[in-house]
Formats: sequence, C-alpha cells, structure tokens
Amino acid sequence: MSSINYNKPVVNVKTIPKEYSEKYTNKEGNEILNVVKYYENETTETAGLTFVVEYKLVSNLTGEVLVSDRKSIEKNYNESWKTYYISSFRIDKKKQIPNDEAEKHVPAKEEIYQAAFQEMFDTINKDINDLPKLK
Repeated sequence: MSSINYNKPVVNVKTIPKEYSEKYTNKEGNEILNVVKYYENETTETAGLTFVVEYKLVSNLTGEVLVSDRKSIEKNYNESWKTYYISSFRIDKKKQIPNDEAEKHVPAKEEIYQAAFQEMFDTINKDINDLPKLK
C-alpha cells in the first residue's frame, strides 16, 4: 500500500514599505531633504510531495518475509526573490534601492515526483543490499 500527497505550487507575496533620505539642491540653490519611499516585495513559491510506501521482500524458496517496512519520503521546495517598487515622485540616487532579483521557481510537478521516486527506490534498494549475504 502506498500514498502520495502532492502540494501544488503556492505563491505568496509579502510587501514591506521602506524609505531612505537624500539631500539635493533645488533650482533656487536650496538644499532639500527628500524622503524616498519604496516597497520591497518578497515573493515566495512553495511546493512539495509526501510519498509513503509499505513493502515486503518475500523469499521465493521459503515464503519467509525477509524485509517488511514502511518508508516515507518528503520533498519540499521553497524559492523566493525580491522586487522593488518606487512610490516617491522625486528621486536623485536610485542606487540606494536594490536591484530586482531574478524570479526563481520550484521544479515542475514531474521533476518533484521523479526526485521522490528515485529517493524511495534508493532507500529500498539500500535495505535490500543490507540484507545478510550467504558465503
């Protein structure tokens, strides 16, 4: 018996208001303090898979159960990136605002399944290889 629970990708965006001050000289020669306001958007994408399998390895000769176990594999993926949105009208030094990060995405559903199945296969194969050997 086995069970598979796939969690579809979910995207969450957390917005944080930020600001910094900069001085500049206006047309009249007066030094002005400008408050630059912007938003940092942190986008997070998550997905996962839980894979449970129960198995038995039975001897063809004796009918004896050599290995009986229940294994659970959990694959969770979490990717995040930040983007920035300027809300001020006046800005002199945009360098103080970080650059947008490249979008990162969790693997496709097929890749998540493949990784979980491969890990399960490797785990069960290790159990079989760890059985006592006849000399």
